[in-house]
Amino acid sequence: MILDRFNHKFKDNRYYNLVVIFVGLFFAAFMIMPDEWRKPAPLILVVFISAAIAKFSALDRKQD
Repeated sequence: MILDRFNHKFKDNRYYNLVVIFVGLFFAAFMIMPDEWRKPAPLILVVFISAAIAKFSALDRKQD
């Protein structure tokens, strides 16, 4: 398969996953945000919400 040829050196790296999820969520929120909301206070709120979601989604979970 083609996907097997790529280098997976970041596979299962929780910090890499955290950064990718955070950047993706922040970019998506910034894109759908109305222009009048693009002030410092709403952007700081978006940063904290994106960070919280990224942290909980990139956690190492023990699967039995």
